[in-house]
Amino acid sequence: MAGSTGTITITEDNTWGHVKQVSFAWVTGTSNQKDVAPATATTASYNGKILACITSPSTSAQPDDNYDITITTADGWDVLSGSGLNRDEATTEFLFNG
Repeated sequence: MAGSTGTITITEDNTWGHVKQVSFAWVTGTSNQKDVAPATATTASYNGKILACITSPSTSAQPDDNYDITITTADGWDVLSGSGLNRDEATTEFLFNG
């Protein structure tokens, strides 16, 4: 039996004027697949840079240790430049790119 598909929910908050908070909440499916993408790719276009990234795994359904996160452009470039690799499965981690 095939596992269920994971989901990603993308929300935006524009309360900081020219700085936009974009949150990605994702859950893997029952097969714990490693690559989870939205069912429909976002059509939003972002101009600027990522100032910070916080990874905060669930305490009840943790990912594998040293899991990887990549956010890619349409051309396949990782906009985190590898900083999202080897995240801890139990610890909230912060990336600052100011």
